Amino acid sequence: MTTMKRNSNGLLILALLCFCFNSSASLKIASYNIRTFDSKRSPTDKVELKKILTNLKAHLISVQEIVNAGSFKSFVKRELPQYDYYIGSCGGNGGQKLGFLYLKDQFKIENIYEDHRLGHIKGISQSKKCGSLRSALVGIFTHLKTNQKLVVLGVHLKAGSSSQNIRRRARQYRVVTDMVDEFKKRRFKNIIILGDFNTTGYISRDFDYDNFQKMLVNTSMLSSSENLECSAYWMGKNRTDDIEEPSMLDHIIHSSSLLGLSKKKVAIYSHCKRVLCRIEKKASLGRSYLNVSDHCPVSITFD
Repeated sequence: MTTMKRNSNGLLILALLCFCFNSSASLKIASYNIRTFDSKRSPTDKVELKKILTNLKAHLISVQEIVNAGSFKSFVKRELPQYDYYIGSCGGNGGQKLGFLYLKDQFKIENIYEDHRLGHIKGISQSKKCGSLRSALVGIFTHLKTNQKLVVLGVHLKAGSSSQNIRRRARQYRVVTDMVDEFKKRRFKNIIILGDFNTTGYISRDFDYDNFQKMLVNTSMLSSSENLECSAYWMGKNRTDDIEEPSMLDHIIHSSSLLGLSKKKVAIYSHCKRVLCRIEKKASLGRSYLNVSDHCPVSITFD
């Protein structure tokens, strides 16, 4: 009887230790395009935004389209004090800057900078000046719980479905591939790329989709998107019927094993989750769509 009790206690302790280890090792990373955040023409509903970001419960979030950087910084300090942040300065012609939010007890920034190659269309040069498109935001973080380095590339590629814009994105994919190769040569093993890739042909599986897939092959990385049906909504080809259609624009691309953890699940939030990526009337998409963003957060969890 005593032996059985000891064995039971031992199993209980072992189970608790395993639970604690798995909980501490879990890592959740997300991306969210917050449509022209707090621009003069389109102020953001920050009550709804706080609800969305709080529900994410992510350790690190890549954000795009931060037009009003000062307002965004004030919002984070006031409403999300558990996060630290960094906002870039090169937002292309539209001033749509990229940024990172990260939990203070999870990450420490080792280095952060903007790679301007993605911001230039003609030749996509190494110029230090901001280009007409959005530069990549590159963060090298230390994950405090594992003491490992994590390279995070935040991107917002050229928008539009015209053949010219698809060709421009294809050139940007090649730059992203070069960036990944450069980090691998520097012996970085944990790399994640996330943001608005503007893959307008992803759902229809056209040559824009093929270009995206080619990038995955060339970087030897995996995508979270194969298990998602949408990440954004748009007005569709008929711009007057008040019917919005789903699109798949936002992606998280990652090394096969990140910090020694395996991918557990991917998820979408906000109106995309609420209506299950169905074609819907504009009003049905609700406050998150009307007052915050046409995009929805996407996340990936590693355990």
